[in-house]
Amino acid sequence: MAPSTVTKELPCAIPAPKLWAAIMDAHLLAKAVKPVVTGVEVEGGDGVIGSIRTVNFNAEIVGFPYVKEKLTSLDESSMTIGTSMIEGGYLGSQLKSHSATITVKPNGQGSVIVWVLQYEPLVENPNIDEIVEGFVKSFKAIEAYLQSTN
Repeated sequence: MAPSTVTKELPCAIPAPKLWAAIMDAHLLAKAVKPVVTGVEVEGGDGVIGSIRTVNFNAEIVGFPYVKEKLTSLDESSMTIGTSMIEGGYLGSQLKSHSATITVKPNGQGSVIVWVLQYEPLVENPNIDEIVEGFVKSFKAIEAYLQSTN
């Protein structure tokens, strides 16, 4: 099946530099997205190209226990990070490949998150809507967490 791309833009009340710092802090995800995310493990250095991040989930909520992703690109000046899933999630069952790019752009007093998902399906109708919904909910939870700790 042919590769596909989904792009999602989300406005955020958090200023771009603060949101970027939160994205670069892998362990903040576990704090902000409880009880969905139960823990995060980083191998090879947090924010280092080639490092591996394992995000553990509450499988009763998400439907799978974890995803393991590799940091493939990082541009601090444009606040852009790229990852490629290497294990877990729907990889191998519904998706042949799964990579994502997140860019944080200033927008007035807040920011805009631009998320680009590139994937190659293994099945006719993979759960892409579920993946997009998970992304949206995660970033809304991060936004709420950052607002509550301000």
